[in-house]
Amino acid sequence: MKYQTKLGLIFCSSALIISLIVLLLIFPFAKLSPEAMKQMNTPKNIEEFDLSINMGADYGELPIIDLMGYYMENPPVINDNTSSKIPERQFGGC
Repeated sequence: MKYQTKLGLIFCSSALIISLIVLLLIFPFAKLSPEAMKQMNTPKNIEEFDLSINMGADYGELPIIDLMGYYMENPPVINDNTSSKIPERQFGGC
């Protein structure tokens, strides 16, 4: 019984040590450069967002500028008086 306990302790300790060594060897490759960190922390103007998002088969690719403009013109309506009611589901189609 003592042999199995020692063997288990040796296995767990060696697995932990090997895992820590692998993590220490991989860590330098996971770090970002200072330039990338500075770029991530700098806010962008709306004109610099040239990314498009796929909105599915119905809408296709839409630029972020258009989505943000639509959101600003049509903000979501929050009605606290009807929060206890179950929302009515509306299905489109044929």
